[in-house]
Amino acid sequence: MSVIVESDQEAQARAHIQGLIARRFQRRRVLSWVSLSFVGLALLVALFPLYSILEQTVAIGGHYMRLSFFTQNELSPTVQHPNLVGGINNALVGTLIIVAVAVVLSVPLGIVGGIALFEFDNKFVATMRSALFSILAMPSILYGLFVLILAASFKLPFGAYLGSIALAILMIPMVAIVTFEGLGEVPRLHVEAGLALGAQRLSLMRRVMLPEARGRILPGALLAASRAIGETAPVLFVIGSNSYTSWNPFSQVESLPTVIYSDLASNYPAVRAECWAMGLVAMTIILIFNLAARSYFAWSSRELAG
Repeated sequence: MSVIVESDQEAQARAHIQGLIARRFQRRRVLSWVSLSFVGLALLVALFPLYSILEQTVAIGGHYMRLSFFTQNELSPTVQHPNLVGGINNALVGTLIIVAVAVVLSVPLGIVGGIALFEFDNKFVATMRSALFSILAMPSILYGLFVLILAASFKLPFGAYLGSIALAILMIPMVAIVTFEGLGEVPRLHVEAGLALGAQRLSLMRRVMLPEARGRILPGALLAASRAIGETAPVLFVIGSNSYTSWNPFSQVESLPTVIYSDLASNYPAVRAECWAMGLVAMTIILIFNLAARSYFAWSSRELAG
């Protein structure tokens, strides 16, 4: 009889536990459904304005997508010719020069900074690592103001090179952090094997670690460049203005974001409408950079896995 009573108690306890588990599972399933519903609603709320912006940008800016729009320089409309807006050749070339010089300045320095963050483990480096993340969160206009004060202090003339310096200051922390994280993902076994074979630390970094981390470093540099292309505030005060095409990095130039910023205040509707076309061009360039970064990252990951 005692064995039967004990079995009944176990069955009741088991049924009680199963009931608790079932109620908790049901409650969690309801909470999960509610959470997913809120996430889906938030996604729709976020996508609606994004779709509206994309649709309007393509609808208005698409009418300007012809060869002359890219080969002609910017023109100033008049009362007699209110639709005389020209093209974006000068702004496109200016953007290319500013970003290209910024990449040349920032990528080597960022990689060296990332290597230093990875190799030296002390309080100073830890503080610098935290400072880099804080710098990334700073308003980008501060970089432009810093370069403007620097130019005023040394009486430097305005030009594309000052915009490149401002963008390079913006990009260096991004490249350094990506390099640091990429080196941290290199398998420890490869590093220890190189050290066991007698390789020097510098040779190991150059021949083993950097090649294996390039799948993180190069996409990070491309993403940093894509962000620089769309920045207005850092270059607004320091590159000057030029309605003619100039390939000289020391001359005053225009960039796509700064032209959009200035043309939005125009009294001519044709000039304001052209801003949508320039926005479409800038958005397309940024999209190409992002797709290139993701494609290279995926290809590099498959290569390392193979």
